[in-house]
Amino acid sequence: MTTQKITLCLLSFVLLLNVLACAKTETYPPEPEVTAIRFNKTEIKSAHLSAGTPEAFVLSIDFKDGDGDIGQTEDHPETNLFVTDNRNQNTTEYAIPYDLESKGINKSISGTIDVNILQQCCIPLVGIPCSPNATYAPTDTLSYTLVLKDRAGNISNTPA
Repeated sequence: MTTQKITLCLLSFVLLLNVLACAKTETYPPEPEVTAIRFNKTEIKSAHLSAGTPEAFVLSIDFKDGDGDIGQTEDHPETNLFVTDNRNQNTTEYAIPYDLESKGINKSISGTIDVNILQQCCIPLVGIPCSPNATYAPTDTLSYTLVLKDRAGNISNTPA
């Protein structure tokens, strides 16, 4: 090989190393972090105003996790998302069905999880919930808190 070719190869290699060194990789703590929660609507109609049919909505959860072990697998079939209705403190458990584990060197992951929630019953102003004698407001404001658990058992923060 000529000196020019060797110099060109070395310069190309150094340039490639510089480009790779500048590529920023995100790293997060091993505990999942919920960075935001959103709803596709802010209010729901009372079931008695919609022919008794509960109104569904979507809860979107932005998250990040340093060791990338969010989601259910055959080895970890347990529920991993706990959603609490702040109006009555009822908690519903969900299993995130996807193995979201990162396959690269950097295991950190981030993304959005969408959960379809069927509203069971609005909170009555007077009376027993979901009974025919209860009095309801025409709409109810959504307010939920959630906790995300990874496969290692680490628990997320709890944004409202």
